[in-house]
Amino acid sequence: MKVLGGAAPMTIRDGVRMADPAVVVADCARCLSARDSLAIADAATHQRMCGVDDLADVAESFHGRHGVRRVAWLAENVDPAAESPGETWTCIVLTMLGYAPTSQVVVRDAGRTARVDFLLEDGRTIVEFDGLIKYQTSAATEVNSEKDRQAWLESLGYVVVRVLWKHLADPETLAARLARLGAVPTGKPMVLPAGWHLVDPVRDRHLG
Repeated sequence: MKVLGGAAPMTIRDGVRMADPAVVVADCARCLSARDSLAIADAATHQRMCGVDDLADVAESFHGRHGVRRVAWLAENVDPAAESPGETWTCIVLTMLGYAPTSQVVVRDAGRTARVDFLLEDGRTIVEFDGLIKYQTSAATEVNSEKDRQAWLESLGYVVVRVLWKHLADPETLAARLARLGAVPTGKPMVLPAGWHLVDPVRDRHLG
């Protein structure tokens, strides 16, 4: 990893000399897209390689250096609860549309429990990211399990919206879909620091 603006502080972990994880994450924000940088930050904090406060401290230490606004944005928007890059991107898209999603919400009723990816601020709209196969059970068993889980959530009055990678590449259509289901954004849309792309304009040009 090329460290921008000087050598990264070194730490010793399990007897191995390594760059400070928070600084490495911050350097990612200074040279990668917003989506990729936040996915890295979410993963690093989720795995407890570094904390949100660590990123905030690095942002402060980068004052006056190239990319400091990106690092500060990263510290403000990182979510240690995110469990995959798909969840990170889902959260970015929802927030840029003006929603205020809460991640990894636990729903309980009559002794049954389910943890959902996101609950929107209306308290009734659940957004679930569906990526590639992520379970070890058979496909048929998983489909039946998910149908049963969704039916249970809907019986409690929730509206469940499933999001695929292709939906994240088309935010306007996703916004229209959510609006049809009665989910109205109440927050201020997320804004990226000037000059920072959500995705890499060359590598990810097919994503828009």
